[in-house]
Amino acid sequence: MLNNGIMHLIKAHITVCWEQVIGEPDLQEFVSTKLTWEVIDNMVHQIFIESFAGNNFNDLQDQPDSECDKRQENQLLFNQDGLMYILLAQASNNGAIGLMRDLLWVWVLMFHMCGKHKYATHLSKFL
Repeated sequence: MLNNGIMHLIKAHITVCWEQVIGEPDLQEFVSTKLTWEVIDNMVHQIFIESFAGNNFNDLQDQPDSECDKRQENQLLFNQDGLMYILLAQASNNGAIGLMRDLLWVWVLMFHMCGKHKYATHLSKFL
């Protein structure tokens, strides 16, 4: 049940990212436009650059407090962590052991940084 709630929240956030890029809240109209795959791929790339923490995230954190937008930084990190969660869930559902092993190292760091040292230690021994 917790997994369903997390997945729903992440999908809602990604839907909002799509709505921001296409400029209107009705995704049904967007679907009916029948855009080419290249245009959709460019939109996905734009969403990824604008809505997920990437290589430029350190530049955002280095800004002075007067120019810093903590809400945006937190949203970028949430979206990035949400994608990692979706990848891990898909890997476990489909039996992709190698991908799970690679992704679990990311979760070791997350558990360690949020104070869940027992989880981080056990997962590190497992991997």
